Amino acid sequence: MIELKVNEVAIPDALTFNYEEIKMQLAETLQRYETLVYTPEQMKDAKADKAALNKLKKALNDERIRREREYMAPFNDFKQKITELVALIDKPVTAIDKQVKACEEQKKSEKLEQIKQYFEAECDFPEWLQFDKVFVPVWLNATYSMKSVENDLKELKEKIFNELSALSEMPAFGFEATEVYKQTLNLNAAINEGKRLADIQRRKEEAERLRKETEA
Repeated sequence: MIELKVNEVAIPDALTFNYEEIKMQLAETLQRYETLVYTPEQMKDAKADKAALNKLKKALNDERIRREREYMAPFNDFKQKITELVALIDKPVTAIDKQVKACEEQKKSEKLEQIKQYFEAECDFPEWLQFDKVFVPVWLNATYSMKSVENDLKELKEKIFNELSALSEMPAFGFEATEVYKQTLNLNAAINEGKRLADIQRRKEEAERLRKETEA
C-alpha cells in the first residue's frame, strides 16, 4: 500500500521586528499630515512628501514580499509535487469511473426493459395509457427493488380505475372530463374541466331561454 511519509519539520518562528517602534514613529510623523493643507506655492513640498511616504510604503511591502517568498518556498515545492502525484492518480480514477458509470447505465437500461415488460404483460392498464405517462425515474435506482416497482404499478392501476369510475358517474360532460384525465392523470383537473363545460352549457341554456322570452 502506497503511504505518504512526510518528514516532520519545525514550523518557522514568527518573524519579529521593531513593529512597535515603527508604529509609534509613523503615528508621530503621519499625524501632521491629517490637518496639513498645502498652499499652491508648497506643491513641490507636497510632491516630495508624497514620494517619501510612497518610498517608505514600498520598502515595507518589498521586505514583506521577500520574506513571504522565503517562508513559502519549501511549502510551494511540496505543494507542486503533491499536485503532480494527485494528477497521476486522477487518470486511472477517471478511467475506472467511466467503467463504473457505464456498468450502472447498463443495469438501468436492463431494469427499464424489465419494468416495461412487466407494465405491458402484467399490469393490464387501459390501452390509451402509455408507459412514459407512469414512469418514475427513481424506479431505476439500485436501491429501489423490482418488487417495489411492481407494488407502485399495482397501486397506480387501482387508483386510475377508481378515478375513471368516478368520472363516469359525472352527471354531464363525463366523456370530456375523462379525455382530460387521459392526458393528465389528474382527477381534479378532469373534474374541473367537466364543471367548466357544464357551467358553459348552463349559461348557454339560460341565454337561450331569455332570448325566447324576449322574442315572445
